[in-house]
Amino acid sequence: MSQPTPAERRFVDHLVALTDPRRQDGRGALAALRRGLGKPPGTVAEMFPVVGPFDPGGTGWDSDRYYLVASLFGSHPDNWDYRGGDDRSSNLGASLRLANRESGGVQAALTALLNSGRDELPDRLRHCIALCGAARPPAAVDWAQLLHDLRWWDSARRDTQRRWATSFWQPRREGENEE
Repeated sequence: MSQPTPAERRFVDHLVALTDPRRQDGRGALAALRRGLGKPPGTVAEMFPVVGPFDPGGTGWDSDRYYLVASLFGSHPDNWDYRGGDDRSSNLGASLRLANRESGGVQAALTALLNSGRDELPDRLRHCIALCGAARPPAAVDWAQLLHDLRWWDSARRDTQRRWATSFWQPRREGENEE
């Protein structure tokens, strides 16, 4: 599995730090990120102070994916908890699996997402992240892995889509407990 870059991890660490209740600017920054939901990535000026310092620069998908992930994080800032020795997949397919693999709605949302072109991703991802947040308990998202995976969304091999599908539909291992 392809791992997030150090720059992608730093960006997500920055987003996660906004959730610290001791930060005076955290709630406002998260609200600014949520304003980007449903808008084309990188078009909401309130997001610039939060995302801009980490934006790899330029225009195009490499920059847009930072704004897209930041707006989604603002709506569900529950980051995947890495427990020592946990070798389970932590991509979006795994998060949706935890959200409720048996739900036809979750399966349909993931299938629609996997069939999406880049132009459909913001709406389809927003729906999938909402399902993660609505699950009981809420399903965390590995935001750094999501940011990294989106970089390769349009690759001809569709590796990201296949990894997500495998993580979602893989059979449970004996004794595995869904948390």
